[in-house]
Formats: sequence, structure tokens, C-alpha cells
Amino acid sequence: AKGLYNIGAEAVAARGVESIERKTKPLRSALNLSGDIIYDLGPKIGIGIGFGYIHTLGVDTFRYSERKVYENSLNSATDLTVVTFRLGAFYALPIGRRFLLRLNAGPAVFITNLTYNRNASGLDFEESFSLKGKTTNLGFQGGARLEIRFVERASFFFEVQGRSAKISDFQGSEHWVRRENLLT
Repeated sequence: AKGLYNIGAEAVAARGVESIERKTKPLRSALNLSGDIIYDLGPKIGIGIGFGYIHTLGVDTFRYSERKVYENSLNSATDLTVVTFRLGAFYALPIGRRFLLRLNAGPAVFITNLTYNRNASGLDFEESFSLKGKTTNLGFQGGARLEIRFVERASFFFEVQGRSAKISDFQGSEHWVRRENLLT
């Protein structure tokens, strides 16, 4: 969806318009919550199920002028939510008395909801485009955690998680409206 905004903004800029302001908030920062329930099969090996939730919102603004007298704008908002259900194998590798390396990997189901809205307006036109879609895809998730034990029941840890899934084949709807010659 961010590509749709960039395509529109680049097409407008290619016409040689005067750019007044362009602000973008990339989809890099997000709310990310997750948890796992792990059943230990032994001192080093476990299996588990997990849940994840990611939500991000991107907002873009492009104000430009084709003539010095008036101003046009192109605005967009992208709302992306991904819910993950996963199965995992967990392995614990003690490193001395104070350190523990935990590794995990397994398949995951990614349920993705996308909403994209773009509005353009100027002196004699208004245009709106909206897109809503949902898809469910299979993927893989894995990670590593280094725990530093201070006492038997308290530790500090660093964790890295990775996900791989091809998010595609959205099913949904789109709506486009354009009104021109608003001054006549």
C-alpha cells in the first residue's frame, strides 16, 4: 500500500509541480506483543504454542502547487495488523553457571488485515481511494535468547526473533471516487 502512495506522489512530481511539503511516516515502528506456552520434555528440550500481534500505522502527506495561486494535497494512511499463531520447538543450551542460550523455531500462520486510504484534492477536483483486504499465509518463525542469571529465579535476557512469510493473495474490496470541475 505504501507503494501506491509513492507511485501517486512520483507521478504528480513528474509533472513538474512545485513541492510545498512532503511528510512520510514509514511502516517501520509498530506495536509488537507476543507470548508462548512451553512444555518442557526434558531439561533442554521443549515444545510450545505461541501467539503474536503486530499493529502499525503509516501516514503520508504531500502538498504541492501546479499554479502559484492554489495548493493541492495527496494524503494517505496505511493500517496493517498481523496476528500470528505458531508451534515451536525449544532448545536450551547452558553456557557456564550464569548463561543460558535458548533457541526456538517452528511453523506459523499469519493472519493479515490491511486498510489503505488515499485522498487527493485541489482547486477543482477531489479523489478518494480505499482498499481493505485480508489474507492468511503459512510461514516460519525462529529466534534466540541469551539469558544471564543473577539468582536462581531471576535473569536478564537479550532476545532476537525472526519471521519469514510471503504475505500475498489478499481478498477484499476497493473503492475509488473522483469528482472534477468543482468550480463550475
